[in-house]
Parts: sequence; C-alpha cells; structure tokens
Amino acid sequence: MKFGFCANLPDRCEKAAKKEKIMMIGPEPRCPTCGVGLIEVPRTFDRRRLTLLVIGWLALAAVLGALIVGRPHSASEKPTAAAAASEYLLRLSGSNTIGAVLVPRLVDAWLVSLGATGVTLEQRRDAAGALIPEMVVKGKLGERSVAVEVRAHGSANAFIHLLDGSADIGMASRPVNASEKEKLLKVMGDMSSRNSEHVIGLDGIAVIVAPGNPIDRIAIGELARIFRGEVTDWSQVGSGNGPIRVYARDAQSGTYDTFKALVIKEGALVADARRYEDTEQLESAVAQDAGAIGFVGLPYVKTAKALLVSDGVNTIALAPTVITVKKEDYALSRRLYLYTASNPGKSVIRDFVNFIQTNRGQDVVKAVGFVDQIIDDFNQPKRTRASAAARPCQLSAEWPGSRNAYCDSVASKSDMGTTFRFIIGSDKLDNRANEDVQRLLRVMAEHPAGRLTLIGFSDNTGSYARNLELSNARAIAVKTALRSVGIEAVDAIAFGQELPVADNGTNSGRERNRRVEVWVN
Repeated sequence: MKFGFCANLPDRCEKAAKKEKIMMIGPEPRCPTCGVGLIEVPRTFDRRRLTLLVIGWLALAAVLGALIVGRPHSASEKPTAAAAASEYLLRLSGSNTIGAVLVPRLVDAWLVSLGATGVTLEQRRDAAGALIPEMVVKGKLGERSVAVEVRAHGSANAFIHLLDGSADIGMASRPVNASEKEKLLKVMGDMSSRNSEHVIGLDGIAVIVAPGNPIDRIAIGELARIFRGEVTDWSQVGSGNGPIRVYARDAQSGTYDTFKALVIKEGALVADARRYEDTEQLESAVAQDAGAIGFVGLPYVKTAKALLVSDGVNTIALAPTVITVKKEDYALSRRLYLYTASNPGKSVIRDFVNFIQTNRGQDVVKAVGFVDQIIDDFNQPKRTRASAAARPCQLSAEWPGSRNAYCDSVASKSDMGTTFRFIIGSDKLDNRANEDVQRLLRVMAEHPAGRLTLIGFSDNTGSYARNLELSNARAIAVKTALRSVGIEAVDAIAFGQELPVADNGTNSGRERNRRVEVWVN
C-alpha cells in the first residue's frame, strides 16, 4: 500500500502542515481534508540506492561548503549578490502562478529526495503582518541547515533578478521575450537554448464567469472584444442582459502576459478592469459577481465556471482539460518555465531542474493541480483523437487518397498524450520536444514490443502539396531524433494541412498546427 503527503501549503491544510501520511486510494488520490493531490512518500531505500544517495549528499555537502568558505563568482552571480547567495542553497524569483505553491512543493520534494529531514515551508509577511508571495523552504541535510528562497511577484521579475544576480533560477509562465534575451545574453547565455529554458509543466488559462451565467462557450475573437472594452454587455454575446465587468491579473503577471498575447494582442486592456496580483482572490471575486468575466490558471478554477474556448474559424470549442492542455490543443494552453544560466555556477541548480523532469518531480506538478508531462499511455485504455478531443478524424476532399486514412491509421493505436512541436520557422525540435524524446526512451525501454507511429501536420500556408512535404519532413525529424537514442520501431506518415487544431489565420494558430502526433501499438 502506498502513502502520500498532501501537496497543499501548510497554512491551507492541517494534514499538509503536519506532513501526515495519507493512504493513496484510486488512480488520482487526494487529501480527504482539502481535496488537493498527494505526493507519494518515498519508499525505503535499498542498499544500492542508499549508497548513491550518500555519494550525492557528500557532493552536495562539498558544494555547500564551498558556498560558505567562499568561491569565485560565476557569470550567473554578481559580486553585489554574494551575501544573499551564501544564505540560500537556491534563490528563485518570478511567476506567482508557479511560485505560489508549485515551486515550493517541488523544492520540498527535491530536498527530501536528497535525504533532507524536518523540511518546512514558511511564508513571509510584510511589516503589517500580512502574508506576501514569498516563501522560504528549510530543512537539514545531515547536520547542515539549508534553505531555499522563493519570491513570486510575477514573471517579469524572473529576468530582472537573474540579471541583477539576486536569483539563481527564474520562474516564468510565459517564454522569455526578445528584449530580456538580449539583456541576459552576455551574462547568462542564450535564454531560449535547451541549457537555459526548462519546461517544467503545462497549464491552461481558463476563462471564467460566475456559476449562474448562462454562457457556456466563447470564441477568442469575442474574448478580445470584451477585454478591450469593445463589447460591454452580455446581450452582445448572446448571454442575457447586463453590463460585463472585466477581471484581470496585474501587469507583472505571466498569466496576464500570455492572455494579452493570445487574446488581447495589439489592443489594450479595458481601463476599468479590476486587477489582482493574487490568482485565488481573482477567481473568488469572479465567482461571486454575476456580471464578471476573468481568467486564471487551470488549477485555480474552484467555484467559478470555466468556458469552452474556440480558436477561430473551423475549430471546435474545447474545455481546458488535462488532455487538451497536455497535447497543447486547447487554444489557451501554455507552458511553465524555469530559466537558468546556460552554464550554472552552482551544481545544485542543474540538479534541481533535472529532478523536476523525473516522474517523481512531475508527480508533484500533477498533485498541485497543473498538467504533468509524464508519458505513460501504455497503461491507459486505447483511445483515438475523436474520443480524446471530440474532433472528427475524416480528411477533407482535397486529400488525394481515402478520406478515412487518418481514422484508419489511429483506430487500433493509443494516443501517447504528447505532441512534438518545433522551433519557429524550422523543423528542429523545441525544448519540450527534446525532453519528450528522453521520456519516450524511458517508456519504450519498459515496453520493447511497442511500435510508435509519428503523424506529421502543417499549417495551410502555401500549396497543398508543399504542406504535405513539410509535414512529412517534421515527422522524419522526430523519427531521426528517436532513432538517435536507440528507438528503432518507428513509422512516420504525414497529412499536411489536414485536421487543424488551431486557427490558421493567426501566427500562434499556425505554429500549433505545425506538429507531430505520437501513437503506439
């Protein structure tokens, strides 16, 4: 029988505060007190694992000793931050979305994996005694006390504090932008490279209204007009009468940056929008206001109603669910990032990031309420795209062969629950795709009889024949990457611009349509 700890914060659940062991029952066990997911309690180590742990601890102790005794500063640490650097094993700054709960829990699980005892999570307060979005995770490694600082004031701060040396790791719920990349290039390397940009999980931005609002679905174009103030009454979107009141995250929020880029775009947020730094406060306020509409990260939908969202012309409205977000088919899905120097001065930085990519780290991502990146569909029932995303699988009349070719290709296969995507304007795998190659390697090693089928797609820019070639090139690129790590049982087929998952009329939609699906039998 397995046992787990509640993944909630200590001040929000008594069982989490006491680190009480809870029996894990069912496929998605949750805390009986607060309903948050459970993080599995590590099992007793065998001799070999214990030996490896001791070696790892000794190496970590040596690093900590170097921090205390003194060492030269790396490119990621400025001399002005030397005093602060010596106080903490790690310092993280940035996104409130991932820094409020997820990252502290990841730090907790990481320290425990290193053999730490007495791990506690302490939230800071301001001078008036009010809680602020900053936390210190403390524990003991042997006789040595260690602490990790997490400051969660918004994604923009990730790059500001990486630049000034007051953070070792930046937390962001959006990708680094061009200006931030340019400023950090000489100090920390290329922040969009595989060594610096780390996708730690996925999230869906849910559009929320009060539970009694009759509206069920909305198109991104309608959302844009509402949040720009061009549509001001619910009757204009077919949902009764009454003024629309807009709720939004603050300007420092990565959630807001992503929503602005995906929805508001070149326009400006309506001037009288009610702004919030805290996601939970925003969700609660929307749920209690019959005229409200807002947006929050997927795990923060509690009492408000999440709407189905369509990307545009010829695309179906999808709910923000684990399946639609994990495959990045949902129009407002997004990635969650950690950013580090390309060559970190502290070995513990790379160790922490690598831990998050393991199944144990991803279990924490799932338990907290975000969407993990674990590939485990060998253990799931067979499913097709039609059942997984409620989208027809029949090809268009332009397809030169059987219109059932795609349906037949996946009918006896299982969807692996991930989709490969590419660096913009190329057939090179992006950073998440590169990590997925390693995840597939681990899964296929456990199931050597399995055979993968890669299905490539493109956007509709250019000729139909050329798009078919491009989609095939992407499928072959993924096949080559898989073969490079020893996965030989791979077939590659392509369907060009067929079956779009997003609106080909937008840049972001075209990027999402350039993809390679992964199926197995």
